[in-house]
Amino acid sequence: MILSNKQLKELHAVELDILKEFITVCEKLNLHYILISGSALGAVRHDGFIPWDDDVDVGLPRKDYEKFLKYGQKYLPKHLFLQTMYTDKNYRNPFAKIRNNNTTFIEESVKNVVMNQGIYIDIIPIDGQGNTKEEVHKNTHKYLKLEEIYNLKCKRIRTKGIRNKIRYCYYFLLSLRYPNIYKLEKTIHKFCSRIDIHDCKYSGNYVAVLETTNSNCYCKTVKHIFEDIEVNIPSDTDLYLKNVYGDYMKLPPKESRVAKHCFILDTKSSYINYINKSNDKM
Repeated sequence: MILSNKQLKELHAVELDILKEFITVCEKLNLHYILISGSALGAVRHDGFIPWDDDVDVGLPRKDYEKFLKYGQKYLPKHLFLQTMYTDKNYRNPFAKIRNNNTTFIEESVKNVVMNQGIYIDIIPIDGQGNTKEEVHKNTHKYLKLEEIYNLKCKRIRTKGIRNKIRYCYYFLLSLRYPNIYKLEKTIHKFCSRIDIHDCKYSGNYVAVLETTNSNCYCKTVKHIFEDIEVNIPSDTDLYLKNVYGDYMKLPPKESRVAKHCFILDTKSSYINYINKSNDKM
């Protein structure tokens, strides 16, 4: 679905409200949060959302992330839902989202999944990855193997072509070690959380959009304008954004300036209406 400028503005307004509530909870719980990925880029380059972006990415050091998962829902308003695979049985990402129950944001990859599909922001754990680039590479390789097994368990690996069939068989055999998705998630959690970001030179995000940069970028933050509020972004913003995006002030080609996630958007009606319609057709 190609979103119009009007739709993007309406979407951004809902996401900004979720972000404000998230920050309020972090302040109440004394948690260290930071805008990352495209949201950090948007803050620096646009003082807010990247005009064509359709999501928000927020990171917390693993310990703060776990505390937010434990206590966050208690402090969120009732129309917001803290979504994990433990609070929503059909949700299958190894990171959390905060969803607005009264809206709809359905992605094509999960359009037939019965779960909360309101407009959301991503809540992502930041983990230590190592003291040398070689160690980071080694740990990233180990994580990607776990991710492939996870994708297989979630039926995200396609088997077209002989190479993919061989790959499928290899990861299928590895997956037999894990009787269910929850056992595998605990293994992923244990692996990712082994190193604290304060104890190593490099840290980053394993479980969403894989990224690595100097730990100080996450440990120390600075305030920056994001739409009509101030938010935390990486302290050495230039280093962080160069590591993640390269020449980050250069705009992508016009044909690439499109929203990438949304399949069905409705900022006024609950996703429940769309799920019910889908079920009626089945």
